[in-house]
Amino acid sequence: MLKAVGKRVVVKVIEEVKDEKKLIIEVNEKKYFRASVIAKGSDVDSNLLKDDIVILPPHTGTPIEEKGEKYLVIYEDQILAIVCQ
Repeated sequence: MLKAVGKRVVVKVIEEVKDEKKLIIEVNEKKYFRASVIAKGSDVDSNLLKDDIVILPPHTGTPIEEKGEKYLVIYEDQILAIVCQ
């Protein structure tokens, strides 16, 4: 189990989005990523909740592996949007 600290968020990448029909409009043909929030630090905005789906820009975060699972640790301000369901 991972616990984020400060303004950091732990996410798990769900999919790479490269289709404009999937809500994301690509700029300069760069890919954006969809990820699920696993944990958030104590200083992260309360509007961001565990299990929220977020959109991240390419080359974001620090990859880590814990118990065979791959995660990214990012700063809160790297999140472009929260997907409303």
